[in-house]
Amino acid sequence: MRNAWLIVALLALAMGGCTDNRMRLEDALEQGQVALGGARYEAAVAYADEALRIKASAEAHYIRARAEEDRPKPDANITAADLEKARSDYQAALDLNPDPPLAARCRSGLANVAFDNDDYATAVAQWTSAVDDLDEAQWRALALYKIGLSRQRLGQFADADKTFQSVRDQYPDQDVAARAQERQGVRGFYVQLGTYTSTDDAATAIATAKGAGLTCRQISDQGLIAVRGGSFTTYALAKQALAQVAAQFPQAVVGP
Repeated sequence: MRNAWLIVALLALAMGGCTDNRMRLEDALEQGQVALGGARYEAAVAYADEALRIKASAEAHYIRARAEEDRPKPDANITAADLEKARSDYQAALDLNPDPPLAARCRSGLANVAFDNDDYATAVAQWTSAVDDLDEAQWRALALYKIGLSRQRLGQFADADKTFQSVRDQYPDQDVAARAQERQGVRGFYVQLGTYTSTDDAATAIATAKGAGLTCRQISDQGLIAVRGGSFTTYALAKQALAQVAAQFPQAVVGP
């Protein structure tokens, strides 16, 4: 009889410990989400770490990945390191087989990381897998829009136009619908060195770019002069041209 009571007592203690751990886990996850929503990224990471010390959790990995992806990046090395951490956490979350809404958010996160790393084929694949299960209309609209951007940057212009039209048809009230309309019809990319108020400054920029191997032209717009170089069939080719002039024009960007 004494042994039976001892077993019951031990089971009660174990159940109490399980309940306590579950409450601590739920609290850590809730606090992590609050911190993430308030852009307190280091706090979000700390709460996610606390949750993961209690139990393997897809939501905790997701919170940590979002914080790693979204927190400020002071330089290229930290950017690369944070994106790799985020990619690893999104994948760890998916490995735990979360329910569809969370799985879709993790796949969308993987797509974001791939997009930021110029891996547009992976971005298209991950967003395509995620888009139907994302639980906010604005997220679905943005995912579809970025599929279009990715296809455009791969040089798949006709497919990109169809995707942008889908954004306009399915989500006409979302902000990205107007951006999708602006993107339709693009058939190439350029490098924009800068915008100038003086024709002499624009001419100097053009001469400097030519010396670096990039032929540029002037585009007048509302009293300003944009200096743009090249017409490239893919974003990758435009990025290569950008690298040629990056030292002389650190603010240069690929357009449109």
